[in-house]
Amino acid sequence: VQTCALPIFKTITVNSSKQKIGILLSALIVFLVFYVILRKLDLHSLLKALGSADYKLIFIVYLLTFISILFGVTRWFFLVKPLKEKIKYRNIIDIVVISLLFNFVAPAKIGTVSKSFLLKYHEDIDVASSSPTLLAEVLLDILILLLFFFASFLLEYKSPVFQQIFQKTILQINWKLFLEYGAAVFILRSEE
Repeated sequence: VQTCALPIFKTITVNSSKQKIGILLSALIVFLVFYVILRKLDLHSLLKALGSADYKLIFIVYLLTFISILFGVTRWFFLVKPLKEKIKYRNIIDIVVISLLFNFVAPAKIGTVSKSFLLKYHEDIDVASSSPTLLAEVLLDILILLLFFFASFLLEYKSPVFQQIFQKTILQINWKLFLEYGAAVFILRSEE
């Protein structure tokens, strides 16, 4: 029995030769993909580009990416905390990072949907009860984007180009219809 400890996943125990062949086949596929991608790469131009890169900016990008992922993990931790009293923060880190990986390699935001299934695997929380947290997370993302939009709106309000766009588009929204719809939703909610 051999064990393989991966930094993100739980320890994997390899029991059979079939599993060993599967791991070797996966590694071979990864190496082949890298070979196909990198075979026409000019090593001289790569080294020249690496020599002229501004590593301070690369460090800042990595730092901001890390902080963004940390905020995402913390947000999702607090969203799923009501589902189980003693939920492990480390498991939420694993779930969010794995779902990000799924989002990078799979279409249609599969990573977001996979969070519920990964939560079932790591914390034994039912998929049906954890699925609404995905909707809450998307709504929080939309709210944050709107906050950034309105913050940039306030910062760029004095720009003449922005004022022209604002007058032609945003001011033409039918605010009366918007308020009537909001009142109808409020009335229907209060009747429940």
